[in-house]
Amino acid sequence: MDTFLCILIECDNTKSLGKSCERDLFNIYTQLIMNKTEPNNIYILTNNTLFFIQKNISTNLYNNNVSNLDNILKNNKHFSSFYFHISGHGYLGNDIRHIEITNRCEQIVLSSGILTDYQFNDLLIKYIDRKSIIRISVDTCHSGTFSNFCYKLTDKYTHKQVTKKEPYFQDAYSISACNDNELDSCDIGKVGFGGSLTVHLLDDNNFNEFIFGDKIKVKNNLCKILKLLKQEPILLVDMI
Repeated sequence: MDTFLCILIECDNTKSLGKSCERDLFNIYTQLIMNKTEPNNIYILTNNTLFFIQKNISTNLYNNNVSNLDNILKNNKHFSSFYFHISGHGYLGNDIRHIEITNRCEQIVLSSGILTDYQFNDLLIKYIDRKSIIRISVDTCHSGTFSNFCYKLTDKYTHKQVTKKEPYFQDAYSISACNDNELDSCDIGKVGFGGSLTVHLLDDNNFNEFIFGDKIKVKNNLCKILKLLKQEPILLVDMI
C-alpha cells in the first residue's frame, strides 16, 4: 500500500470506550506499516494524541475535527488511492437531504461536532478524483451505509440500491461493522481486544483481501463471526 493515502479517525470524544478506539487505530496503523505504507502517508485524527506518542507515533497526529480532515484531503488530492478507517461511536439522525432509502442518515461525532454520512461523502467528492481507488472501513454503531456509496452487495451477482444519489466513484468500497439499525460491539481477535470489525478485519488475510481482492469473501468471513454478536457487516460499492 505504498501508494495509498491513509486516514484513521477516532470518534470517541466522551472517552467512554476505554481507549479501544485508539487501539483500533494503532492496530490498523501497524497493519499499514506491514503493508509497506509510508508513515508520512498515514494521518491519525484523534482526541488522544498522547496515546500514540507513547506508541512512538509522533508524525501526522491531528485533532479529530472536520477542518483537519478537509485540509488533509485538500493537501493530498494528488493521490490516486485512499484508505479510511473510522472507530468509535456512531448515531442515526434524520435525513434532511432526502437521499437515503431509509430516510435516516448515519453520523459520527468529532471534536468539531457532528459529521453526517452525506457531509463525509461530500468531502470525498470534493477532493478525490472519481477514478481513484477508495477503501473505507467503519467500526461504529449504525455504520452500515455511512460511506453513502450507492449499492449494497450481498454476493457477486446481487446488489441493492441504498441511496437515491447518483454513483460517482468507479472503484470505491466500504465495509461496516453492522447494519444502520444495529449496534456495534467490541470483541477479541488475533490482535487482542477492540472494535468487532477492526479486530476481525485484521484476522487472517481479511484486511489485504478487502483492499486488493475479493470483498464478498471478506464480508462472508466477517458474517460468520459478527452474526454471533447480532451484527450484519455491510459491504457497499459506489458504482456497479
